[in-house]
This record gives sequence, structure tokens and C-alpha cells, in this order.
Amino acid sequence: MSSLPGAARSTGAAAVLALIASCSNPNANASVVIATQVSPGTVLVGDSVSVIATVFVSGSKPVSVETNTCGGPFEVVDSRGQVVGPGLATPCLAVSIPIVVEPGGQYALQGYWTGLSHQSSDGKPVYVPPGEYRIRGKVTILERSTPVRGTLVGITLTGAG
Repeated sequence: MSSLPGAARSTGAAAVLALIASCSNPNANASVVIATQVSPGTVLVGDSVSVIATVFVSGSKPVSVETNTCGGPFEVVDSRGQVVGPGLATPCLAVSIPIVVEPGGQYALQGYWTGLSHQSSDGKPVYVPPGEYRIRGKVTILERSTPVRGTLVGITLTGAG
């Protein structure tokens, strides 16, 4: 998982400001903003949804972004606001691999979600039912005691046709 190449990067200050205004978390510390992108917006349970969480550093100090995330750099919530994903298909054995993002910089982390909620007691995957869900970027900044979260972006999981 690394910063996005070429066309996927913002090309101007206006684009970055518009993205921050539309996708930022108003409760987050003003120096770090997480923008969340999800594609596609509708998918069959079991197929992959791509989630990109982009960290924008607007403060005067650099931050250390944890790049090795268990499950992905995001969380999924249902209509009741309960976190239902991402589930882990295997135990997480992550080793900390931070990257420093300088003031004015950005860094994108990408993950995928298939609708996996958790594993059953016998180790079989358990998926969420078809329906409406919301995904938000969730990134660990090592200088903070809690993760920084982005705004919620809606997705729809459908059942088999």
C-alpha cells in the first residue's frame, strides 16, 4: 500500500481543498484530514470494494502514518452505526511500518472489503447480509492516541442475482 501514482493524485490546491471540504471529518484534529473514496458503490456480497483513505496533513508538523493495517485502512458501519467490518480472514501479524508525511503532503492507503464481517468459531467466513452500509477511512497516526476517521461514504451490497 503506497501513495497513489500520477493521475490518482490531486493536481491542484483547489482540488485538494474541495476534497477536504467534502470528505473531511469535522471532529478530527485540524492538522490531519482523512478523505475516503469507495469504488464501486454497489457490489455483490463476496466481490471486492476498493477503499482508499487519503491522509492530508495541513498542520505545521509532520505526522507518522501507520501503513501496516490489519483488515484495511477503513471501517464499515451498518444502519445502526455498529462497526461490522472489515473482518479478518486470517490472524493479523502486522509489523509497524510507519511513513512520515510532511506538512502540506498527502499519503493514500488502499484496502478491499468483500462484505466479510468475521470468522465463525469453526473458522468459516461470515459475511454481512445484503443492504446499505457506510465506509470511512480509519488511519492510525502514531502521534495520536486514537485513530483518525474520515466521513462516511455509502455503499450497497446486493445478494446473488
